[in-house]
Amino acid sequence: MLHLTAFKQRGLVIARHGQSFRALVEIGGKRATLDRIFVQTSEGGLLPSVQYLDLFGTAPDGTPLKERVTSA
Repeated sequence: MLHLTAFKQRGLVIARHGQSFRALVEIGGKRATLDRIFVQTSEGGLLPSVQYLDLFGTAPDGTPLKERVTSA
């Protein structure tokens, strides 16, 4: 299992699906295939800091899912 550096409580599983691979993650309390991630950062100091992530995915039944994860 992989973990997002900015949000260590979130895990990603990379799974083989036929001849390709998919990232599986929990979005809104439901298991989903991860479609994309948007990362909002704030500039300042030497390194930018992550304010939040927007996770977009698809549930096994085809329902689109979205969740904003904050670092608070």
